[in-house]
Amino acid sequence: MPLAQDGFPDSDTDESERGVAGTLKIHAESLTLDNGKLLAATGKNSNNNNQEDQEAATIKLKVSGLTTLDNNSLILADATGVQVKGGNITIEGGFMILFPSDGETGNDIFANAQQGQGGEINITLQGLFGNFTSQQGLTRFNDISAISLTGDLSLFGLLEINSAINPGEDPENLPTSTVDPSQLIVANCPRSGKVAVDQLGEFIVTGRGGLPPSPLDPMNSQSVWVDWRTLNTEEETIEEATSTPTPEVSYLPMRGKRRTANTPTPARRKKKIVEAQGWTVGEDGTIILTAEPNTVTPKSNWYSPRSCGSKG
Repeated sequence: MPLAQDGFPDSDTDESERGVAGTLKIHAESLTLDNGKLLAATGKNSNNNNQEDQEAATIKLKVSGLTTLDNNSLILADATGVQVKGGNITIEGGFMILFPSDGETGNDIFANAQQGQGGEINITLQGLFGNFTSQQGLTRFNDISAISLTGDLSLFGLLEINSAINPGEDPENLPTSTVDPSQLIVANCPRSGKVAVDQLGEFIVTGRGGLPPSPLDPMNSQSVWVDWRTLNTEEETIEEATSTPTPEVSYLPMRGKRRTANTPTPARRKKKIVEAQGWTVGEDGTIILTAEPNTVTPKSNWYSPRSCGSKG
């Protein structure tokens, strides 16, 4: 696009008697401009046709989903005629993304009313993402600019952006103070009577969910190792060992010959395999399962209960 004297893109539109450019309306679920252009331009004076209230060269976009501008795309509303009312852009909908510029012009949104009323941009979105500037002319950055000229560059247009998510704002500072659990539980002395107890309220533990059955019980893991292999019982192991005789060698006193006698040898008692009852960590970080359960050392309460004196 060639540049006009004021630095805006020149739509090469002159005043003529062929008609007045009206409004370009786009209603869609999504809109993508990839090195694309949306142009609405006119040089016609609408007063010649007694159309004083008609806006010329106006773009209205209503996209419920995502609108993206990439690869030096352009949205331009250009009203260049004498006393031409228009050159406005209205964008409504969901989200808009202006991708970073990788060329000489960037992704731009321009509204221009050179010698008449107009030159306004109104953007109302849930979120507008992308860095942009508000320059009067084309730059290598993303630009969103509105200008209304009276011939001496004295009247600038209106640029209004309403977005629930503004990337230019600083993120909200989250609170850094931690919660003291001791301040969340009231340690009052017990009072007699059902009414007094009901006034204190109650705390009910439903199910397990990592909580002990009783507030006085220590935390204890109930995980069980389920082994689907079939192991021989202790009686079967001893029977198999005793059923295999061990030959015994002896010598005859007269002839010096050997003879063997099958004498049963008592079998050694094998160690019984039991389920793991605990675990520990080795020096190299290896988890070692143990037959004996771990010794649990209960920790002291994190709050000191209030001492209540006895009433005589």
